[in-house]
Parts: sequence; C-alpha cells; structure tokens
Amino acid sequence: MFGKGFGDNPKYIALELMKNSKYEIVWLVNDLEDDSIPVGIRKVKYGSWKAYYELSTAKVWIDNARKSIATMNMNKKPSARFCCRLVSV
Repeated sequence: MFGKGFGDNPKYIALELMKNSKYEIVWLVNDLEDDSIPVGIRKVKYGSWKAYYELSTAKVWIDNARKSIATMNMNKKPSARFCCRLVSV
C-alpha cells in the first residue's frame, strides 16, 4: 500500500530538506487530512492526476517503495533524478 504516511527514511530526508527553504517538498498520501505531515510539506492525493503531474515534473524523487507499472512507464523530465532503495513518496 502506497501513500501510508510520513515515515521511514524519506521522513528524515524531508525534515533535513525543510531546513533549506529553497526546496518545495510534495508528499503523496492516501489521506489528505493526515496530520502527521508537517506544515511546509504539500500533500497530494496518491494516484491522482495531480500526483502524476508532480512525479513527472519533479527534479528529484525520494522514495522507498516500488512503483506501479503506470508510474514506472511515465515519462520523467530528462533532468529528473530518481533515488530509490537508497533511502518514498
């Protein structure tokens, strides 16, 4: 199940990135009312068109979950970097 909340390694990476205000952080969630996501991180509904837009326009993905076939076949910007298994949405 994806979009389960704010946790694991991506949580701590996001918290560190929040210390530098030049980054916009987007978190894909199942529940937009999830209170565990800190203020300053924009929540987007997992699986929505907006989520696919965010993924396709992101400069960096920080993820620790496998992606569905639809996401993996999605065209990212050529400049986008994907950090997977090093550290989710």
